[in-house]
Amino acid sequence: MKLFENFLDVITSERNQISLFKGSVALATLYLVATIQVINTTLPIEKSAYELKFAVEYSLKKEFKTFENMECHVEHISFKDCKLAKYQHNLSTAAVEALISFQKSVLQLAITLLTLSVFGFVTNLVTHQKESEENSPFYNREQSSSSDSNEQTPPRTK
Repeated sequence: MKLFENFLDVITSERNQISLFKGSVALATLYLVATIQVINTTLPIEKSAYELKFAVEYSLKKEFKTFENMECHVEHISFKDCKLAKYQHNLSTAAVEALISFQKSVLQLAITLLTLSVFGFVTNLVTHQKESEENSPFYNREQSSSSDSNEQTPPRTK
């Protein structure tokens, strides 16, 4: 229970809320930058792989549905292009898979930090609202006025 109370104290701290929010924004930015960088890197490689695949298909007069179905034989003139096309396709596929794995982790961490920040903000509002009501002069006045009304006040005399 003590651990949970300490956790709430840390989360409801305004400084920590701001840090958590900044962290989530930084991770969301990292997510977007990583996407842009990988796209800028893999698209030209993928384009080149497809150009080579089409060249191989043209030279062999045979169409391949996927890169895995491409048959690269040493005796063909297009052997080098065939192997290079398969290699480039595998390279871009591996890069995209690595990006997706990295992005899932970054996005999950960003969402977690943002959720903790919002939870801390709401908890802070609720906690401080109760404290401010208890310390409010209006709160105390209402209590004292209700206790005063129970007491009988003497009538005014002229």
